[in-house]
Parts: sequence; structure tokens; C-alpha cells
Amino acid sequence: IRDHLLVELAGDMDAYEAEDFESGMLKAVEKGNISIIISFDKLNYISSSGLRVLLNLRSKLEEKRGRLVLVSIKGSVLGVFRTSKLIDIFRVAKDVDEAIG
Repeated sequence: IRDHLLVELAGDMDAYEAEDFESGMLKAVEKGNISIIISFDKLNYISSSGLRVLLNLRSKLEEKRGRLVLVSIKGSVLGVFRTSKLIDIFRVAKDVDEAIG
């Protein structure tokens, strides 16, 4: 998507996956990707490690005056965001089109 990096998560985001995800995201930011949209459409599970990575990514992007938008959060993953009270900290959109617009 023009001017945005779209990242689609799938499966489970446990501690191991979160570490790989964080490494990839930090490299992307270092390369100048400062507008990132992350789709949770195919993600079934997110651990506290995954939430930590998202918080760190959000902070890193704010330092660079970038933006992070989370889209298509649903089911048990949405429950984790609500329970942890993090849903209000992030920019959230229902889908990619809304995130871009």
C-alpha cells in the first residue's frame, strides 16, 4: 500500500514469534517505514510478549513522528486488548481502507 507498510499477522503471537516480529519491525522502521498498518485478521492468539512488542513499536514510531494503526482485531485477540486496557492506547481501524483514509 502506497506510503504504508502493511503487515499481516497470522496464527499465534507467542514469546518466540514476538521476538522475530519485533526484530523485523525494528528493521523496517530503521529503513524508513514510519507508517505501519498491522492486520490482525488471521491472528488467533497474542501473548503479553506480543503486546509488549506492539507498545515498543508504537513508541519507536512516535519518536519518528510516524504512525501505527491496528486493523481487523477480533475474537480472543480483541479480548486480550480489552482486558489489558490497551485497546484505547492504539489507533484502531476496522479494516485497511479505514486505516488509510
